[in-house]
Amino acid sequence: MSPDPSAVPPLLPSLPPNRALDQQLRRSLEVLRDQTDDAALRRRIDDVVAGRSSLRALARDGAFGAMMQPLVERGLQQLDELTPEQRRDAEAGAAAFERGETPGQEPEAGPTHGTW
Repeated sequence: MSPDPSAVPPLLPSLPPNRALDQQLRRSLEVLRDQTDDAALRRRIDDVVAGRSSLRALARDGAFGAMMQPLVERGLQQLDELTPEQRRDAEAGAAAFERGETPGQEPEAGPTHGTW
């Protein structure tokens, strides 16, 4: 079970608050946790998700690095294989995510001055 997001400090405290980014990062860590057979690494990832350890400590962990290396290499290869149109779509999706939007989420409605 995931901790209450408001009770856990952000995983990237040096960046401006971005709840969508923090939630996505936590979900990504949970997916990685579920893909490893290393019980000690699963516990270290759980500690990060629960706020008991830092993302920096996990990034410096040799077992985590060994698990991530082939995934990063495959991701970079797939990035190189994108068509220009796919690359533009990916960049637009990344920009939307940085604004706090998530796939399938409508942007929050702004003020409707004069429409009431």
